[in-house]
Amino acid sequence: MIAYSIGWLATTLYLIAQGYISLNPNYKRTPFFVLNILAGILLTGASVGMESYQAVAVNAYWAIVSLAALFHLFTRFHFRMPIPWLWGICGLLAVASIAGILALGPTGPLIIDVIGWNGTIIYCGSYFLMAIRNISRISYLWVNAISGVMLLPAYAMADNWPSFVLNVVWVILSVIGAVRGERMAPPRKTVITPDPE
Repeated sequence: MIAYSIGWLATTLYLIAQGYISLNPNYKRTPFFVLNILAGILLTGASVGMESYQAVAVNAYWAIVSLAALFHLFTRFHFRMPIPWLWGICGLLAVASIAGILALGPTGPLIIDVIGWNGTIIYCGSYFLMAIRNISRISYLWVNAISGVMLLPAYAMADNWPSFVLNVVWVILSVIGAVRGERMAPPRKTVITPDPE
């Protein structure tokens, strides 16, 4: 009972942070990371109590990366991942999940775990790239929507309803924020070069 109460409190903090970044294109990093630190620590503890290990991994990682970003520990980190590589990695993990489903059948705890862990990897990777300022807000939100959907079956199987509800709302907020961000973005310029004669 205590784990669920803590889980719901942490879920609320995460949703406030995700709503803040999703709906505010001019968000400030400090309040975003502080909310994520608190939510990450609380939901890590709650998820340990529920034996929901994808949630433990995601939330512990989220808290650590948030702390590092808050204290500017990534300022000397000059890693740049081209966006096509990010989408390629997401695609490979999605293909791995589909291959697992085809090989093992569409049901069963093993395939749900495979999909959940792939979603966990995508979540963690996108959050790290956002923390080091290597991914746009819109790309971050789209990747969050994809990985959030991938985690839903694992959370349902573990009866981790705070994390399940968190991810449903997280996906919705991410899609709304990404769509709004794309609509508000300035139009892309198309460069037309004349044909050589």
